Order: sequence, then C-alpha cells, then structure tokens
Amino acid sequence: MVGNVVRVLVCLVCLYGVLGGEFTSFVNVEKLFTLEDELISIADVVIREERHYHPEGEKHHGLEKVSRVMQEGKEIHSQISIKRMSDYIVHPVNIFHLTKRLVRGWHDAMMTLRDSKTCSKGMTVKIQNIGDNIPREEDLSSVAHALVKLQSIYDIPLDNIISGNISDKQAHAPISLDDMFILARAAYDHADYYDSVVWLREALDRFENGKQDGTTFNMSSVSSLLGSSYYMLNRPKEAVDVFDKILKLDPDNKSAERNREFMSVKAKSQKQEHGPLTKPLPKDKKTRLTEQLCSGKLQKTPKQQSKLRCFYLKTRGANIFSKPEIKGEVMNWDPFIIVFHNFTDKRTSVAIYWIGYDKMKDASYKYSYQNRYGLQSVQVEDYTVWRWIPRLQERLEEIHLSDFTPARASFQVRNIGMELFEEKEKFEYMNKARIGTFLTFLTDVKTGGDVVFPFLKTIIKPNQGSIVFWESKAHNQVSICPVVADTEWVGEYPLYNQIGEPFCSDYPVRKPKLA
Repeated sequence: MVGNVVRVLVCLVCLYGVLGGEFTSFVNVEKLFTLEDELISIADVVIREERHYHPEGEKHHGLEKVSRVMQEGKEIHSQISIKRMSDYIVHPVNIFHLTKRLVRGWHDAMMTLRDSKTCSKGMTVKIQNIGDNIPREEDLSSVAHALVKLQSIYDIPLDNIISGNISDKQAHAPISLDDMFILARAAYDHADYYDSVVWLREALDRFENGKQDGTTFNMSSVSSLLGSSYYMLNRPKEAVDVFDKILKLDPDNKSAERNREFMSVKAKSQKQEHGPLTKPLPKDKKTRLTEQLCSGKLQKTPKQQSKLRCFYLKTRGANIFSKPEIKGEVMNWDPFIIVFHNFTDKRTSVAIYWIGYDKMKDASYKYSYQNRYGLQSVQVEDYTVWRWIPRLQERLEEIHLSDFTPARASFQVRNIGMELFEEKEKFEYMNKARIGTFLTFLTDVKTGGDVVFPFLKTIIKPNQGSIVFWESKAHNQVSICPVVADTEWVGEYPLYNQIGEPFCSDYPVRKPKLA
C-alpha cells in the first residue's frame, strides 16, 4: 500500500521547458499576439461559412468550442489598441495568459478549422504555418516557471501577481485558481518544490475562503502535486496538516486520503524535528549568487567597494599632453570591469534598438511565421545616412583599452524580457585576440535588467546611454537579470585586437593606474 502511494506521489510527468529568454522576448511575444489575431480572423470566416451552409440548430461540426476560443480572443484584442499592445505584451501575466490561450485553446481549435470543408486551400496553408509556430505544452511550462521565478527573485507579493498589478502596471486579467495550479506544476517540473508548495497552498486558501472565480479546480490533482512537493522537501508533518484541510473541503477525495496515510507514516518515522518551512537557496553556486545580486540581497563588502575609483581615460592616439576625455567608473579590477556613464545620447540609443527590433521582426513574421522558439538577439548592419552604429563603433574603438588597434567586429542587438539571460556562448581562451566586450544600455527599465557578475559580486544598473566593458576573463559569468513588466534593449560589441593570434600569446587590457 505504501509503495503504491509512493508511486502516486513521485511518478508525475515532468514537462521541462527547452527554452531560454528567446521565447519571452518582445518580438516573439508580439509575433504570438499577431498570430492569435490572424487565427481569430480565420476562425471568424470559417464559422460564418459553416453557419451559412448548415440549418439553424444543426451542430456545426465541433465549431462550438472554436467559437468560444475565438470570442475570448476577440474580446481581448478588441480592447487593446495598437498603442497599448506594447504594454500588453511586456506584462508577465499577459504573456502567461496569451501562451495558455494558444496552447490550451487554439491548438485544438486549429485542427478543427483545418478539417472544415469551408476552409480554403490558402487558409489551410496559413493554418499549417501558424501550427508550426504555435507554442506547445512545454512552452507554457517554461513561461509559467519564468513567472514563478520573477516573483521569487524580486519578492513580489503573491497578491500582486494574482491581481496582475505588477510594478504599477495592470494585467488584462487576474490569475485564476486554475492558473495557480499551472504555476505550481511548472515549479514542480523544474524541481522548484518550495514555490510549488507556496502556490498550491495559496490556491487552497483562496478556495477555502470561497474565491472560486468560476474556474474548475481539481482537488485530486492538487492533492497529488502537493503531496509530491512535500515529499521532495522531506516535510511530511506539514503535508498531513494540508491533507486534513483538503479532506475537510472534499471528504470523498481518495487521493488526499491515500496521501495523508502515507505522509502520516513518514511523519511518525521522522526523528528530527524541522523548523518552519523556508525558501531553500539554489544548490548551484552561480545561480544562487546571480539571484541574490538581482534581488539586491548581495553586494560587495565595504572593503571591496573602497578599492573602486572613477577615472578619466584618454582616447586612442592622443598625445601625452592631451587631457583625458572619457570618464569611467571601475566596478572590478580583476577581471577588469568599467562603466562609462552617459556615453551615448538618447537619439542614438533609440535608433539602434529600432534597427535591431526591425531586423528581429523581419526574421520572425514579416512574410511568414518563423523561428518558433523566438529570437533574442540579431547581428545588425546600419545602412542609414546617419550611421548610428558605425559612429558608435568608432567611438568605442577610440577608448584606449588595448595597445593594438582594434579590429572591426559585428554589432549585436539583444532584448531581455521576463527571463534571466545567461551568456551561453562559451568564450574560447584560445581566441586570445578578443580583449573583451562592450555592452550599451539602449533603454531604461524600472525594475530588473541589471548586468551581474556573480562570482565577482558586481552589479551594474541599467541606464540608457551608459556603456559597460568587461575583459574576456569575465565573459563566461555575465548574466542579465529578468525585467519586471517591461522590456530591455542592449547592444553588444566585442573588442578584438587587429593583430592575429599566432603573433602574440596574450593581450592584456589596458587599465587605469591608481595614483
């Protein structure tokens, strides 16, 4: 009996997301919103044609469900003007709900539309293209977990997440009890058992207090998932208390009854008493330090901070009598990290991120829907008469950070949304011609978007127009914190020495000298 219950508790199918920050990038969410808008138009045409060819009262080949999905989407889209769309698609709760509609509603509805006899060949081809780009269940799990992590990292009150009021921005709709279960399940599937318990207990409390919000709420599923989460946390006594509450609300819940019996046996055999359940720190050191830096709970010691200085640097080629022109704030000495405040003007920053945005948009859905997993960054070329990017590259190369003249490299525009960005490109130390990397903040954000170096306890706040430079030794640990209810655009430009690898063994960065 106990062995069977163990299997009930722990044999839950895990849906691990395979995505990073690409899926929740601004352009990809915009693509999904546009994709839903097109599905609404197609469904509207097919449903009208079906009703024309079938007598009143006759079933329209399963299109009733399609009609419900279409009406839900149409109501949302009709309330969001083009001007407000950008506000809608950066809100984490809206991103979650949009993904949920596409996965749980439109995925099946598309099959019905495609099989309809009134669906033209052109519509069928369009539906096939949409189907290749529509999110899957694992994408919904990834987005849900990103929302859970956003709340956890920044300690956003659960009431704010549930009501949709985040960072003074209101979501189109609040989080329902069903949504809370999806969030809890996503946390469990990503081995985040503490947050799974937090969301399940919140859902139970609201259900107990009569806040059912008109949604279906499967107590058996809640019971199994809650039992599994407590089992993984080795907290059987708390589990027994929760199952008592579930059985009080639903006395016929056999799943809760079996799980309570199993947890009671575990509680009796547990010798060590545990204190109150608290959030455990991530086991991975880099993840732990990164999240602490993003949340503001970790910073350099006063002794470490006392070593940091502001300097004026000379431009390349300036003579020895020239006055240094470029002001920089050293954030870390080894590896060397420096910030140049207000390096570019607002017009330049806006122009460059629009160039990147347009290229991402063209690559995602200009002629057809592409890149199902989304795009987070693109290499850009600037062919405008203003030469925004070439002029910025020239100014960056003028900063005297190396003995050799830099080689011209590609400029990249990157977008950061509600997910943590971690540098995936492993820097090859054999490529010793690479001195380091410049990152320019192209937009301002209210909360999040900090550039962090976890092992150096270094954090740089985003400020439009400022530039961060880090030498190559710090490349593999750079991360960018999740952005809360907003989107962040940055530009990246690697700094290479002109001379090739075979001629020199090392290219140290030029650092300002302490007086």
